Amino acid sequence: MADYYWPEDGLTPFAGEMWLQPHTGRSQSPLTNAQRTYALAQPLWRARWQVRGGYDGAGGLSGIGLAMDALLARLAGGQNRVGLWDFRRPDPIGFDASLVGNPAASLGDTTITLTDLTPGETVYAGNYLGGDGRAHIIVEDVEVGMDGTAEVTFKPALNADLLENSVVVGKPLTWFRLTSDEAGRNPVQVGDAVVYDLDFIEDPLFAPADEATATLRIGGIIILIGGEDVEF
Repeated sequence: MADYYWPEDGLTPFAGEMWLQPHTGRSQSPLTNAQRTYALAQPLWRARWQVRGGYDGAGGLSGIGLAMDALLARLAGGQNRVGLWDFRRPDPIGFDASLVGNPAASLGDTTITLTDLTPGETVYAGNYLGGDGRAHIIVEDVEVGMDGTAEVTFKPALNADLLENSVVVGKPLTWFRLTSDEAGRNPVQVGDAVVYDLDFIEDPLFAPADEATATLRIGGIIILIGGEDVEF
């Protein structure tokens, strides 16, 4: 199998969604009708993105159609993973994270201290952080202290240890697989635009490739990079 990185330019979805899906069990007493809910497993990220491509040619929407067909062929349904971020909020909102750092954090942590922030700013809930192969959503607003630090709480828990100053607060990647082998279908009339409707589910169970060794180019532009032969 292989891991690929979604291109930062050229294939931006025009619509979509990304959400953290819990796995909840429910039971009900036959005597009292009292209900009990409980977590069956850790939550996983889900995403659905729509990309508009064209029928023919090599420029504009048509070029996107070429690139999407090639990308989907590379992903081979759910056989290979792709690193995605929430295209709706690629950058942090409400605070300057250009120099953000962190002390080391451990697998399973749900809090982390962000450093080198601007005192008095607010790190708003709904922003993302990452660095361990999955996105984490901040769940409470936190005001940055006079020392430039903010301890934020997030979900889901860290998937791996984070080294000092390795946190990612812009386009944190989550590793996904397509949920359908039919994702490459692209019916379209001559001259029209085709809409690719892609569903993904997170696969956080092992680390991505260390090096990007496979490159896909369209018209001389790199549109897909990935590491080949990642074993698990």
